[in-house]
Formats: sequence, C-alpha cells, structure tokens
Amino acid sequence: MTESPLFGRGMGEASYFMIYRFRRDKNVKAMSVLCMAALAAAPIGVAVDVGVCTLEFAVVSAVILFVLYLGLRTPRYVYIDPEVIVVKYHIGRKVLADIESVRCVTREELRGATRLYGNSGFMAYSGWFRSAGLGKFYMDAVNKDELALVTLANGRKYVINYPRELLKKKE
Repeated sequence: MTESPLFGRGMGEASYFMIYRFRRDKNVKAMSVLCMAALAAAPIGVAVDVGVCTLEFAVVSAVILFVLYLGLRTPRYVYIDPEVIVVKYHIGRKVLADIESVRCVTREELRGATRLYGNSGFMAYSGWFRSAGLGKFYMDAVNKDELALVTLANGRKYVINYPRELLKKKE
C-alpha cells in the first residue's frame, strides 16, 4: 500500500498519484510584477501627501492585503490520483472528485472567453469565465500551455493546468 501525501489514506497497489508543478507564463509574470509595483507605490503616495488621511491609508492597506490574499490563493501544484484531482494553493486547496471526464483545452478554445469574476493574469488566471465552446467554467491556472477541462458528474467545469503526458495516456 502507498500513502497519499495529501489525504493520508491507503491506496491499492495498482493506484498511482502524481504531484505536478507548472511554471508561470510570461503574461502572468509581467502582470504580477506591474501590479505589485503599483501596489507598493500606493501607500508611499498616500503617506507623502500633505495631511495623511487615515481612511485613505486604511483603504489602500486593505486593498494590498486583499491582493496579497489573492496571490496566496494561486495554484502551487496539481495532485492527481485515480479518483480525485486536487489543486493545491499556498493557502487551501480545491478538491475535484466525481470526475466525469478530463480532456485537453487549447488556447484557441479560450480565445474570446469572457471573465465573469476573477483575474486574468495577476499571479494566475483564476475565476469564473464563459466561452462559446466551453460554456461557463472556473479556471485555475498559472499558464495557458498545459490546460485540461475537468467536468464533474454534477456538470461543473474546471479548467486547470494538467500534464499533457497524462492526457495522451488517456486518449
């Protein structure tokens, strides 16, 4: 028996699990650096202003903390087990169970997708999106090179980073 590093439960001899890390793409890196630079300069601008307003400083500080939280909620790695896929964040995780299907997603399928809620490049691509080809889906990815559409039994769709070599084995 092997043991899952995330769940601690025993798994059968024929079972496998894999932890796969992904690199951020250039767009995510550039957007993250620009946003962090702007946010780092914001409290300085408020503090230098003549007659520092406590409310302005509190609002800027709250925004910075919220953005920091979003940064900590970016995917670190994907844990793949025969029965479950776990997207692990710096803080927390998203467990995808009752998986109906997993298939490759190309950049062309994402072209024209509309962001309903979330962000498109600060630390990751995460949030709810809608596209003509995929419908409504939740995306949690740090790059757009190795993407998969995970459809659950309840009909929810998730686009996540997923290793291409495993998708090829399934086909």
